[in-house]
Amino acid sequence: MSISQLTSQLSNKRKKCVEARNKISGYAKTAADESSKAAKAAKAVTRARQESARQRKMSEQQRHQKLANDALNNQASWQKKLSALESDVAKIEKKLDDARIAESKKIAKETSRKIGAIEPVINVNAPLVDGDNYGNVAVGNNVTQSQTIIGSSNEFEGLKDLLRDIVDRLDDLELTDIDKCDLRESVEEALNELQSEEPEPGRVHMAIRLIKRILTPIGSAAITGAATGTGTLVQQWITQLGQFC
Repeated sequence: MSISQLTSQLSNKRKKCVEARNKISGYAKTAADESSKAAKAAKAVTRARQESARQRKMSEQQRHQKLANDALNNQASWQKKLSALESDVAKIEKKLDDARIAESKKIAKETSRKIGAIEPVINVNAPLVDGDNYGNVAVGNNVTQSQTIIGSSNEFEGLKDLLRDIVDRLDDLELTDIDKCDLRESVEEALNELQSEEPEPGRVHMAIRLIKRILTPIGSAAITGAATGTGTLVQQWITQLGQFC
C-alpha cells in the first residue's frame, strides 16, 4: 500500500475515532443526565414516602386528638350532671334534717303538753310506801292522787344498763352522723336524769321516746354491713324500752 493510501486510511480512522469519542462523550453526558434525573426521582420517591407517612401520622394524630376532645367534652358533661346530683342530694339531706328536727320538736311539744295536763298533786299526811316510787302519793278527803312509777330499783338499774349498752354499741349501728349524735345525746340525757337524786319522769320518758324513734328503722329490718344480729338486738332494745315508756 502506498503512502497516500496509508495517509488516507489513517485520516479516516482518526475521523472515526473523533466520531467515536463524540459518541462516547454524548452517551456519557446522557448517562450523567439520566443518573441525575434518577437520583432526583429517588429523592422525590423518598419525599413522597415521607409525606405519605407524615399524612398517616397526622391523620392518626387528628383521630386521637378528636377522641381526647370527645372524652373532655363527656367529662365536662358528666361533671355538670354530678354537680346537679350533689346539689339535689344536699337539698334532700337538708329536708330530711329539717323533717327530723320538726319531728323531734313535735314529740317534745306533745310530751310537754301531756305532762302539763297532769293535775297538781296535794300530798296530805302521806304514809310511807314500800318500794321504789317516783312522784307524789296523796291521802285524804277531796284530794287528787297522782303517782308515776318508773320501776323498782332493779328495773331502774336495768334501764341504766340498757342505755349504757346502746352507747357502747353505737358504732355498730348504721345511722347517719346526725342520728348518731341525737341518739347519744338522748341516751346521755336519760342516764344523767336517772342518776340524779330526784329523777324527772317526764324528761326520762321524752328521751326514751326519741331513742325508740331513732332505733325503730333499724329494728324493722337487719341493716346491711352492720354487725351480725344488729337488727334483732335493736328490736330487743326497743321492746325493753317500751316497758319504761
